[in-house]
Amino acid sequence: IKSLKRDAMRKSGGKGDADAEKAQATARSLFVNLLQKRLLERDREITDLNKKLRTFLVVEKKGALQLRAFEEERKRHEGEVEDYRRKLTEAEDKLELLARTAALSPK
Repeated sequence: IKSLKRDAMRKSGGKGDADAEKAQATARSLFVNLLQKRLLERDREITDLNKKLRTFLVVEKKGALQLRAFEEERKRHEGEVEDYRRKLTEAEDKLELLARTAALSPK
């Protein structure tokens, strides 16, 4: 094969070498363009994935904030219910004491 190339180059007077270089340069140029295009596509994919990731992180943060707010509200309501139960128990105890006092006192 090498000898055939040499023979072809001798016969063409070196034109084969110039044509081969042109073809290689064109092939390199096409290859570089292809790689640049693929790189741009990858960059776009990365950008899109980063946007999606940020969106998911925002949604997750909002969910965590809502959960925390819900827990705080639940604790507040539990405290209020406990306070009402305590007041009710105290009122029932007072009512019972008054009923016993009234039953024991002479009329």
